[in-house]
Amino acid sequence: MKRLLILIIFIGCNVEKSQKINMNNFHEVISVNDTIALGDSIKGWEENHEVFLEFFSNYILGNNDDFLSSLISFKNDTLIKETNDSISLFLNKNEDEIYDEISYSLNKFYSLFPSLTQTKLYIYNSGFNYGIISYDDIVAIGLDNYLNDNSKFYKMLSTPDYLRKYKSKRYITANLVEVIFNSYFQEYYKRNNFLSSLIYKGKIMYVIEKCSKNSKEVNFSYTNEEYLWCEENEFKIWNFFIENNLIFSNNQNNLRSYLDYSPFAKGMPQESPGRIAYYIGYKIFKKYTEKFKHKTLFELIAETDENKILSESKYRPKK
Repeated sequence: MKRLLILIIFIGCNVEKSQKINMNNFHEVISVNDTIALGDSIKGWEENHEVFLEFFSNYILGNNDDFLSSLISFKNDTLIKETNDSISLFLNKNEDEIYDEISYSLNKFYSLFPSLTQTKLYIYNSGFNYGIISYDDIVAIGLDNYLNDNSKFYKMLSTPDYLRKYKSKRYITANLVEVIFNSYFQEYYKRNNFLSSLIYKGKIMYVIEKCSKNSKEVNFSYTNEEYLWCEENEFKIWNFFIENNLIFSNNQNNLRSYLDYSPFAKGMPQESPGRIAYYIGYKIFKKYTEKFKHKTLFELIAETDENKILSESKYRPKK
């Protein structure tokens, strides 16, 4: 069974002159109104993009035996038609910017990890099912989830305000790098306890920072105010984790708001962001990398002993 990873995203080469990453546009395919032309396009995709069609069939169309018939029903749905039109307008305005940012980030990513085989990249309309997914050797971006936080679709779907603010193109590249990171390095995520999760999320953020032109708050999926709050309260956050015996906890209900999107971090002021573990984990892992500059980034990420990483990082936030 192929793996599905979801987000809910050449050493020494000159990345400023990086090659354009090829993105396969399935949204364009299903925008075709002529049934015969659509069928011909799908035949071509069956030869060259079999894995993507398998994903689309299993997770978007519901594994229906008649793919073409199911696809036509999907694309003719009123909401999907409206969404397709919005994606087309979105790409008309933003395509060059988005493609350039993605090309930059992925060239940077593969320069950090030259032994990895580059994944195939797709954009498509997910029917509001997925943001960015990894499936086998492909990664697909559901552009319907990045149309802008004030899009009527998210209001129609009653998307909570704290999630709606992430429905913007500014978050695509950070989400994408996170999903691609997970597709290659998930085996090094042992989930032993909260500390293990903290450090794994920190590894993700360290790599995102290396691969992004965006500001720190965008990389973390924080607002500017949330990021500044973390900077000003780093000692208090770490102390809160210690005093509440969370570091070695594995109680997922208690930990969820620190690892996932949420209105704020449980037990902390409402100014705090969800996913606050990413911030502390990043601080720990960055300290660790500074102590072992002779090691490759791959070697540092492959270290799964969270106690060793914390100890050897000498992480001590200032009061």
